[in-house]
Amino acid sequence: MKKRVVVLGMGGTISSVIGESGLSPSQMPSDLIEQIPELKDKYDIETKELMSIDSSNLQPQHWCR
Repeated sequence: MKKRVVVLGMGGTISSVIGESGLSPSQMPSDLIEQIPELKDKYDIETKELMSIDSSNLQPQHWCR
């Protein structure tokens, strides 16, 4: 039986790509999991996008979410 893992997307550096004005969060959590396909063999992975915000703009109200 595979272990269940939930990957939460909030934006930030890991989900960012280079654009015209620098880095900006644009990858969904599922996009990140697709880059490591062998994870699907070992885990039952669910992804959820909570927000897509640059980590430098993260505020306390975001933490509560």
